Amino acid sequence: MDLQAIIKQIRNGDLPSSRDERQFALYELTRNNSEPITGLLLAIARREDFQGNAITWGDWARTELGITSSLHHLRKIGDLLYDMHESDVELFSRLVKLSRDKLIAISRLELGVIAGFMEKFEVEDMNRDQVRDAVSEALGEPERAKKANESNHWQPDLFEAAEMVSELASREMYLDKRFDRGAAVKYFQSGMILVNNAVSYMSTCGDIEPVALFNAEQAIRGEADKIAEIRQRLAVSKGA
Repeated sequence: MDLQAIIKQIRNGDLPSSRDERQFALYELTRNNSEPITGLLLAIARREDFQGNAITWGDWARTELGITSSLHHLRKIGDLLYDMHESDVELFSRLVKLSRDKLIAISRLELGVIAGFMEKFEVEDMNRDQVRDAVSEALGEPERAKKANESNHWQPDLFEAAEMVSELASREMYLDKRFDRGAAVKYFQSGMILVNNAVSYMSTCGDIEPVALFNAEQAIRGEADKIAEIRQRLAVSKGA
């Protein structure tokens, strides 16, 4: 089956049913830069072929398919398309034909409100910034501030970046040969900023479960004890 036949089949709602079929389609699609459908098949592979193991799936996508910096966005697109395919095939057929940028914006919406959003807005005839503004309106957000340089190059925001880190990070990252003293210091400082923001939010809201606060306290206390132990060990070794 050639690439155009694969794309047509998927756009009609007929998804590859086996791992071999998905991987064949992915190899063809990544070589031809068909991003929304690539994202869809990546999301299916993550759930069904890798049983939701984000680390193994991410390693496979990077080494076998050569997908690196765009992996998180492709996964978001794919999750949106796959969930919609399971919910509303007709609406899926509209979404799968949209550009990557439009789909990334729409993926911020809850699945249950997308039908109403697509009924209200003719997103096919809108540009990506109009779609982003419409999504912000649907979410009740203030009007997006324009960049000082009016650049059209859109970067993922902090929340998307944090989601990507939480998805791909693992407790074994320090074993990677790229992990060095500079990385350790950088990750520690960045982590403290994120923790500080989480604690600031928790202190001003009333919807945090006490058990979640207790678990967070214990986790932070445990890491603090490890830091103290390392500091004391280093102090002893330098004094010897």
